[in-house]
Formats: sequence, C-alpha cells, structure tokens
Amino acid sequence: MNYTRIEYFLALCQYKSFSETARQLYVSQATISKQIAALEDDLGFKLFERSSNHLSLTTQGEIMNAAYSEAQNTIETAKREALNYSKNISDSVKISVLESAEIVSNFERPFCDVLDKLKKEIDISVEFSPYQKMNSQLRNNNIDIGITLLEEAQGYPTLKYTKLCDLPMGLLYHKDLEIVKDGELDIDLIRSQPFYFVGEGSMGVDKYLKNQKVRLGIPPENYRIVPNIASIITNAELKQGVAIVASTPKIRSNPNLEFYPLEELSTTIVAVWNKENNNNSRSLITKRIRRLIIESGL
Repeated sequence: MNYTRIEYFLALCQYKSFSETARQLYVSQATISKQIAALEDDLGFKLFERSSNHLSLTTQGEIMNAAYSEAQNTIETAKREALNYSKNISDSVKISVLESAEIVSNFERPFCDVLDKLKKEIDISVEFSPYQKMNSQLRNNNIDIGITLLEEAQGYPTLKYTKLCDLPMGLLYHKDLEIVKDGELDIDLIRSQPFYFVGEGSMGVDKYLKNQKVRLGIPPENYRIVPNIASIITNAELKQGVAIVASTPKIRSNPNLEFYPLEELSTTIVAVWNKENNNNSRSLITKRIRRLIIESGL
C-alpha cells in the first residue's frame, strides 16, 4: 500500500480539482495525476470520472474514499494513542501478589517468563501480600498491579481488572475424615464440620462464602476465616475440619491430606489496578501475561 497515493487521492476527493489539490499539497499537477493513475492501476478500476470542467468519483471511487478515510482516521487515532503511551511509560512497576491462596503457582511459568523478558527494560518489583495490605494498596494506588482473586475486584468502581486464568478450587480434608465415600461427597458430614477459608482482610470473602452457602449448604456459623494457607494445612492435619483451597503443589504433596476438586467452588485469577493508574508499563505487563497464559492453555 502506497500511503502517498492514498493521501493524494483523499485530497483530490476533498478539493475536487487537480490544480487546487496540487496547490494545497505543494506539488505539481502532473505529480497528482501520475499518483492517481498509479493508484487506479494498483486497484484495477477507475476512481474518477473526468471531463474538461468536471471531476466526480465513480461508484468504486466512493467506496474507496470511505474505506481510505476510515483507515486514515484509525491511523491518526493510533498515532495519538502511541504518543500518549510513550509519555506515560514508567521505568518501574510495582506488583503485589496475593500470598494467602498461593495463586501464582497456578501460572508461575508465564508469569515469570514475562517478568524475565521485561526486567531489562523495566524495574519490576514483586511482593507477596495478604488480602488487607493488597486491597489497601490498590485503593490508594500505591501499586501498579495486584494479582488476586476475581471477588476482590468485582463491584469496586475505583478498580479495573483483566482475567488471567481460572483457579481450580476444591475441598481439603484429612484422609481419616472420609469425606468421600464410594466416589461421592458426604454432604451431611461436610456440613457438620468447621469450614476453613483464607480470607482475613478480604473484600470479596463475604460474597464468595454466600455462594458456597447456596451451593453446599454450609451454615454460616461453621465458617472459620484464617490468615493464610499454612493455617489451613495445620487445621486439616489436626483433623479440625474441611477447607476450601486451590490445588497447589504444597497441597498435592501432603501425604496426610486429600483434595477433592469441585468445579462449582472455582474462581478466577485477575490482574487488578486502580483506575487512576496511568503507568503504561503496567498495561504492557498484564497484556503479555494474559497472552502467554492463553498460549500455554491454562
């Protein structure tokens, strides 16, 4: 595609005169005529009907005028966005990952690959934070990206998010509890147990637990909110009840515990940021993480 020919064509559509178009573009009339003829040869049809004192677009010319005008507007918009992007590029990005659910273990490879590739261009700092600290940082725009759970971002007008991948969840319990019998969950036994969940300081835990009350019939008085996954594992090892957890290597490798996946318990890992955060390096990182996750099939 020859952009100069398109520029001359659009100008000729505007001024409807070879001489006036040449004057406006500071070139000769012969140059305009030559470029329009070359564009018509490229396309394989005439763009204008010419007479001694009249110039009008053919039907094909009207179609191309509309198409090229739209393309020119798109290019100009993209140029403005690119200029604004370069102005907002930061040489540093602060990332906070929710520590409580060990969620990053579910997409550790694409996450680390993106950070490794970009750390030469951007100073990237990563910390692991509990719910309360991360939510405070997001609300106050003190971090660029929070990697957390969907329930923490939904319904909060100051936050925006993009989904990264699904997070398989299930029930964790000591093998001796025999929560599963003949391949089926003993719902009555589950409902009689303390029900542990990592959610201290969470903004979305109430919404999530209400959903579990509907799905599993867990009475609210059985809920036990704990600060981290270590507390979950300790209580499970002591046969103190049942817990909702994500399937992680630490969970799967414990010989005393059983993990029973339940699709209805699953949630989504998201990248969250404050709407007032204009750091375009943040946008670059989240888009690349999302693309690599899709490519890896997570």
